Amino acid sequence: RLARRLRAIHPDLVHTNTLKAGIYGSFAARLARVPAVWHVRDRIASDYLRRPAVLLIRTLIATMPAGVIANSQATRQTLWRTRADTRVVYSVISDPVSWHPAGQRQTPHDRFVVGMVGRIAPWKGQHVFLEAFARAFRAGAEVAVVVGGAMFGDAEASYGEGLRELAEALGIADRVEFRGFREDVWDELDGMDILVHASVTPEPFGQVVVEAMLAGVPVIASAGGGPSEIVTDGVDGLL
Repeated sequence: RLARRLRAIHPDLVHTNTLKAGIYGSFAARLARVPAVWHVRDRIASDYLRRPAVLLIRTLIATMPAGVIANSQATRQTLWRTRADTRVVYSVISDPVSWHPAGQRQTPHDRFVVGMVGRIAPWKGQHVFLEAFARAFRAGAEVAVVVGGAMFGDAEASYGEGLRELAEALGIADRVEFRGFREDVWDELDGMDILVHASVTPEPFGQVVVEAMLAGVPVIASAGGGPSEIVTDGVDGLL
């Protein structure tokens, strides 16, 4: 059906923007005889995807599209396709219309807030964040804020429940706020003094790192993957 649609609208180029879209979009574009560009936003590696999926997707990326865009050098290095028709294009974070200039806070702070923003999932490392917060601030008025929700399956939902139990076990439950999913990340960032990115598997890009930097919030990020290309350790953040 997609191939028929492409034949009807006669595009000069098809741009596929996720792994799933890359698979069916590349096949449809091939059937419609239209060149396709596969925009890869995930590291195609066995620490990120199951090995059979890694082999399949690497093969498809190497053979199906006319060109490939990777969202970081870390992502590009996980591909078999490394010829001249593969480019790294970092994701752009646009200034929200209502946003204030970077570093100029709109919300007065009466407490020290360390926050984490991201999907609730084991590889995102919310447990590492809570354990580090408990070690850094054993007692005091500092607050940890966890923004994000579990999106894919029971395992992530169970992990989310386990985070609340972990906060209790660490003795910080009264100083941890679980905000859940939020449409407006900028309001959340405006209330933070530090943004922590704690992924235990290398991040393909690290959009929240760039968002925090745009918001003028100091960043502490896991070294590896996209964040190591964004943050210069000790200059504009800590890795």
